[in-house]
Amino acid sequence: MKILPVLVAACCLSALPAFPQSNDWSWAKPISTSGYCFAESVITDLQHNSYMAGSFDHYISFGDTAFTPHTYGGTDSFLAKYDPNGGFSWALHFYVTDGVLFVYNNKLELMNDSSFVVYGQFIGILHIADQLVTGNGNGWNTYVAKFTTSGTLVNLYRIGGTTDVFNLALKVDQDGNLFLTAQTFYGGYGATMSFGDDTTFILNSSAEFLAKFSPDLTLNWLYKYECHYNLAEAGSLMTDKSGNVTLMIPDVPSDIYINQDTLHPHTPYPAFFHTFNSGGIPVSIHEVPNHAINWSLQDSDHNFYTYGGIWQHDTLVLGHDTIFTQNPYDLLLVRYDSLFNIKWYRQIHRGDYGSWDSNPFQLTDEQIVVGVNYETLVNICSTTFTSGSHSEFAFAFYNKDGTCTDAFTTKSKYWLVNACGFNVDDCNDLVISGDMGGETYFGQDTLNAPNGSYIARFHHGSPVPDLGPDTTITNHESIVLLAPPGYDSYLWNTGDTVNQLVVNGSKFTAGTYQFWVRVRQNGCENSDSVKITIRYSPGFFENEKNQAIWIQPNPAHSEVSIQFSGVSPGDFIIEMTSLRGECVLKKQIRFDGGKDPVLLSLPESEPGIYFIRITGDQLQLAEKLIII
Repeated sequence: MKILPVLVAACCLSALPAFPQSNDWSWAKPISTSGYCFAESVITDLQHNSYMAGSFDHYISFGDTAFTPHTYGGTDSFLAKYDPNGGFSWALHFYVTDGVLFVYNNKLELMNDSSFVVYGQFIGILHIADQLVTGNGNGWNTYVAKFTTSGTLVNLYRIGGTTDVFNLALKVDQDGNLFLTAQTFYGGYGATMSFGDDTTFILNSSAEFLAKFSPDLTLNWLYKYECHYNLAEAGSLMTDKSGNVTLMIPDVPSDIYINQDTLHPHTPYPAFFHTFNSGGIPVSIHEVPNHAINWSLQDSDHNFYTYGGIWQHDTLVLGHDTIFTQNPYDLLLVRYDSLFNIKWYRQIHRGDYGSWDSNPFQLTDEQIVVGVNYETLVNICSTTFTSGSHSEFAFAFYNKDGTCTDAFTTKSKYWLVNACGFNVDDCNDLVISGDMGGETYFGQDTLNAPNGSYIARFHHGSPVPDLGPDTTITNHESIVLLAPPGYDSYLWNTGDTVNQLVVNGSKFTAGTYQFWVRVRQNGCENSDSVKITIRYSPGFFENEKNQAIWIQPNPAHSEVSIQFSGVSPGDFIIEMTSLRGECVLKKQIRFDGGKDPVLLSLPESEPGIYFIRITGDQLQLAEKLIII
């Protein structure tokens, strides 16, 4: 699919952006079903392949690959891979026997360039790849499975007991260690919880756990929190380069018992940030009086970012400010420093509830990316989006100083377009998975399914060259195709490796030719192509296969002569540009029709390759000039 076609003919260019930014859907793919299909998570690897996990209750199709539920009445799960261009690679089918027949809430986390983990919940005996894992008791169990990027199961681990395990979160650190947090209800006297075959203990109340696993899923250490009231929300995990891990526990309703210590909340329903070193020793704990926290992130400078719903609260005291909600569905994005002093906050207004589990956010090296699900309208980044269907999803990009740089929304015609997960890759592009009903628009791609899910890629910051629309020139003319400057490398189909390409009509026979360029920036590659039609035009060029002008000498230093052949007298504009697209010369000259050449003094310029463009009445020619 062509991205943002803008023809750039070699003229003098004023300030060109160093790194062009694109906003456009790259591709979108449906997952069709005869029942219900629920997208639950998506990630991308370092090669920009995408992995999607979800659950389904009826026949499901990925094109030529299809799965049928093992038993109707429950839910099975799927894991699928797509290549960077949206091509389907493979899919796996997970199912449960001898139980309530549910496996769902599947989440993904990348480990390194060759493996990732998927984790979720199940009841019964889980069949995953060629292995089985038996749940403990009749409650919800948790599985953690490590896969290679080719879909091979490497390790499998189970957590479960006589009560439910829920509200899962997992984080992988830079060394491939896994940190997992989960919560349990109090299952009554004698309730137990087991971590694989390693640890089993008795529960005295509702609890939250924090566990560290080595890359092969061996349990390293385990930490337990207990609370007399159920913890309402899942925690968030954050790791840093020192090997520390921080667990954020939101909406703490009462005292928490941490091993032998008791933690007393000083404000209603605060969040606690508890940091451990790599050996599982507590380092610090902070109480944050903000009940609008559902998710949290930490950047490389140890700043913290929180995001969540204000809900039914009319006001929220945040530091020295009192925030007034326009309605009970507003969202709040806050940045704290390493000591949890508030640096800034941004309020996001929603006109309705939306899907509460579908308001994630992610952190890149430079920005915070926020997702918002809404049903009627949302105001974000000073932009108001209204929904044309039951549900829409909006995204916003904030710099770390709190300024918003961009916002956009998905669109659908009928019932639902809901993003259940998204991932921002190292090219700053988004891969989004979600559910849809009816006709859903992703740029030039329209997906249509009464029930089903989708996976789509959105170009936001990845490099996109703009060669422009297809065009026609005569055999007397030339045109310069320009890929914007600032990329690490360029490659044209002609073998040229600079950002400009001269297409000289006199060197081609009549016909249509396609030219493309590939650019790379920070390891991210993109391309564009354009078709140039060469039309034969008789006249002063009838018996001449050379150019209508000659520039001599070439290479040159301070002066060149321009010899015209078969060109009518008139005024011409001469423009000279560098490979960076900078205009170094623009001058009008007069040709009187004689045989004497026109002399042109060259500006003092660095040695290198330049482009000379001459335009006049019914004449457009360009030549490469080397300055020595």
